[in-house]
Amino acid sequence: MNSRMNSASRTSPRDDDDSTPLDIEVRGARVLVADDDAAMRNLVVSRFVVQGYRVDEAISGTDLVQTLTSIAVDAWPLDGVDLMVLDLRMPGLTGLEVIRRMRAARWAGPVILMTAFPADDVYAEAQGLGVRVLAKPFPLSQLLETAASLLVEHLADRDDAPRSWWRV
Repeated sequence: MNSRMNSASRTSPRDDDDSTPLDIEVRGARVLVADDDAAMRNLVVSRFVVQGYRVDEAISGTDLVQTLTSIAVDAWPLDGVDLMVLDLRMPGLTGLEVIRRMRAARWAGPVILMTAFPADDVYAEAQGLGVRVLAKPFPLSQLLETAASLLVEHLADRDDAPRSWWRV
């Protein structure tokens, strides 16, 4: 695994204000977070960890793609990737470039694209790729609710989804 992408082992006190009913349904899902802004990345990663997600992080789009090539993205569920949360503007590859590559590789998992630069063309391309866009700044509760909703929606469409870690 790329040395710059680390599995989060951070723990922090549970903040019940961030909890949503859907979060409980998807605990244990593997989330990849990529953002070149360390403060934003750390904040997002820590919130997902508090909610019970398994989280890996990358500092750039290029970093993320290098790591994804070593992960069996089609494995279910423990070795695979359940959700990606990406910043739009990162060094190397942008979030949209990473998503294009993943879709070309036939990875159909849910993606959240975060951007401080929302534009109509970004929204149009993201929609065409089946991606949810969140304009910065956004409440962390919105990010967590969007993630949980996308995961539940994605799992509901899969026949092989493990019933032991999600409920409908």
